[in-house]
Amino acid sequence: MNKELNFKSLVDILKKNGKQNHNGIGFINGNNSEKLLTYRDLYLNSLCILNTLQKSGIRKGDELILQVEDNEDFILIFWACLLGGIIPVPVTIGNNNEHKLKIFKIWNKLNNPYIISSQKVIVGLEQYANKNNLNLIKEVLDKSVLTDDNLISSSPGIEFTPTPQDIAFIQYSSGSTGDPKGVILTHENLLTNISQMINGSNMTDKETFLSWMPLTHDMGIIGMHLVPFALNAIHYFIPTTLFIRRPTLWFIKINEHKVTITSSPNFGYSYFLMHYKPEIASDWDLSHVRLIFNGAEPISSDLCNQFLKELSKYGLKKTTIFPVYGLAEASLGAAFPTLNEEFITVRLDRSSLKIGQKVRSSESNDCVSFVDVGYPLEGIEMRICNEKDETLEDCTIGYIQIKGKNVTSGYYNERKKSEETIRAGWLNTGDLGFMNNGRLVITGRGKDIIFVNGQNFYPHDIERVAEGLEDIKLGYIVACGVVNPKEQSDKTLLFVLYKKDLKNFIHLSKKLKKYISEQMGLDVYKVIPVKKIPKTTSGKFERYKLGKMYLDGEFTSVLNELNDLEKSQFTNVYNGELDATTYEAKNYIVPNSEIQEKLVTIVKKVFKVERIGINENFFDLGGNSLLLVQMHEKIEQLYPGKVTITDLFSYPTISKMAEYIENSDGDYKTIELTPIKFPAIFFSPEKNREEGAVFKYKLNESITNSIQNMCTDYKIGTNEFLLTTFLILLDKVSINEKITIQTIIENENVAQQLDISVDKNKDMLNVLKLINQKERNIQLLQTYNVKDILERKVNKGKEEVIPLFYANSKVSSKFRLLNVYDFILCSNNNQNEIDLDFQYDCKRLNKDNMKKLFNNYIRLVEIFVNHYIEETKGVLI
Repeated sequence: MNKELNFKSLVDILKKNGKQNHNGIGFINGNNSEKLLTYRDLYLNSLCILNTLQKSGIRKGDELILQVEDNEDFILIFWACLLGGIIPVPVTIGNNNEHKLKIFKIWNKLNNPYIISSQKVIVGLEQYANKNNLNLIKEVLDKSVLTDDNLISSSPGIEFTPTPQDIAFIQYSSGSTGDPKGVILTHENLLTNISQMINGSNMTDKETFLSWMPLTHDMGIIGMHLVPFALNAIHYFIPTTLFIRRPTLWFIKINEHKVTITSSPNFGYSYFLMHYKPEIASDWDLSHVRLIFNGAEPISSDLCNQFLKELSKYGLKKTTIFPVYGLAEASLGAAFPTLNEEFITVRLDRSSLKIGQKVRSSESNDCVSFVDVGYPLEGIEMRICNEKDETLEDCTIGYIQIKGKNVTSGYYNERKKSEETIRAGWLNTGDLGFMNNGRLVITGRGKDIIFVNGQNFYPHDIERVAEGLEDIKLGYIVACGVVNPKEQSDKTLLFVLYKKDLKNFIHLSKKLKKYISEQMGLDVYKVIPVKKIPKTTSGKFERYKLGKMYLDGEFTSVLNELNDLEKSQFTNVYNGELDATTYEAKNYIVPNSEIQEKLVTIVKKVFKVERIGINENFFDLGGNSLLLVQMHEKIEQLYPGKVTITDLFSYPTISKMAEYIENSDGDYKTIELTPIKFPAIFFSPEKNREEGAVFKYKLNESITNSIQNMCTDYKIGTNEFLLTTFLILLDKVSINEKITIQTIIENENVAQQLDISVDKNKDMLNVLKLINQKERNIQLLQTYNVKDILERKVNKGKEEVIPLFYANSKVSSKFRLLNVYDFILCSNNNQNEIDLDFQYDCKRLNKDNMKKLFNNYIRLVEIFVNHYIEETKGVLI
């Protein structure tokens, strides 16, 4: 019997669920680390976050780009937006350049956008924008809300009551940049599809859901959050990054929590099986698992069978694999199979897959397999058409088109694209397939999309990025994807128009792989030289022809020749027959220490290569975020706490990484910051933490000139004066005999810890005269890398603080520093003025007393200046 959702909006669901306290969302952060957020707390906290957003100037109808990594924060902010009529725009975190470019492209498509993210992400966007001369960054910075601050206000925001036709959120593709299109999803679209999916899979409030899918993906946010939330069912999230590090945790937690519904694209099953070991599953009982949704990528029947075979011994039923068809334009679900049936494999003659062709069944070795994804969900009309939108007969290949209340009205602020995609109420999905007695089989993907590790990559995007290399001319490179039958995933191929000596192509191939990996996080499988690129009569690349030629073995000969040349060069280097100037011989040096040998073993295993030189860059091997996480995990097992994932980018060769690990035992890596004790009144809790954690003051031209004259007379630097004045103030406040302070002065990446004694018997003027380094009792305790300390937990007592003096700083440079330092005095010395910027950790320190501290510092500066003016009266002409 079909269930009706009697709600006008998603907000109605939140208000209903928010009245009870027995169900909620479980956030899994490790084997023994979980947190439950009840639906009541979800509602109340979201309301208070709405207040914070509204105080930041965000109003009903404004768009808020969500660049939020933490799942709990993401969900709370998402619902805060819906409660206030703010339009959330979830977008994949901008870790690489392509992701960052995508943020700016989306920003330009929105009406009045804001962004919410961490300081780290905002800094990354700022650095990228400055490097690429994007003036838009000023607007982005001005309209940023930071998740590092406490977002939960002490009072609720002003609620908005949405109508069914109001936009709930905008869903952008999880793939590469291209020209991103935002799918408009209204409350009616979503409620319709949620109801369709609940009925199509016979879900009840007794289900337990678990997902590792990103919440920026429609399967994550809609399928694995909004659906169980509408049911008032409990559901769990494993962070995607944690799944990458520990894929077996997926089923460990499914077993532990008696999960009935989960989901994953092909990538997840394949990745799980790569790391699964029977000994960890000895006590598993998976008989309670009812459905495992399989979608988002082309579905592999072989992989499904392998997965079921491996886990059936623990009670997983063959009917649990639930192959579905969905897309953002349908809100999510479009076609589901019948319940309690084993998935159906369809084998076809690969020569019968062109648009307008009748498919032919085949059992030959050369046949191609597809998976039947069932019937259109109730309320969705579906048809197969040719390029002219003419409906085709059963078992004929064509474009899949859909219609229904769940289907989007179009793309946000993209009228032309909307009209091209939706004609006469029918949305052309761009996917290819055929219907057979009402059931859908998908055979291809429009526009040659490449699916890798759960993400979509567009060939023209890859080509555009590759052309950023000086060696690659416009129109000389073609990208395409082919299915790797063994690993059941797409492999990315690059074809380069090349007619020179193949010996020189090896270097270009490595360079291209490295560049694409760095820019897009994409692992290129093969770079292949071709003497001609096939094109249509209109000049378009015929990518599918190159892919077919590769699969047919037409490039085997040239690939073997390249492999032999590389082996020959490698051998010649070791035999001393090839000079380093004629080939990258310096990369192929054998390991000469135990650490290097261990790293070589790790790299070979992770990157699946037969050889690796100690000077060869990891990115030359196709290093991407997924592989680097795996590599870090293995290094962490051997050298706990010595290497961060960031370090793999900073030291990207075995020789550099080994040296870094070796030196980490020395003083450079042993960082212990000495705190100073402050009176208890400074630590009284904030009543309203979202207000003011920064104070600013500008020393005018007159005072600045006096400071500069004074420093010239006493032969000291302006920064030394400002630092020593700060120390005198801290000495008056602190309980310590000696004052220990952290300083960043000459290099923004290097900090120094200073231990300083101030003579309390000297008056201010005499102390001022003794600022000179030679006469001052200063001990340099240590020098350390700022990045290193940010990766560590710093120990300090309940009433202890670590102050920092930061000279000539820029705002962007101070992001994240408050995770270590409790308060920071920053100076920017201009020719005629000095800007002072005082930041403090509002989670620990009291606003009123920190403001007094800063004001007292300014008074102390002015007292010193007045002393100097009085002393020099009659001396100055």
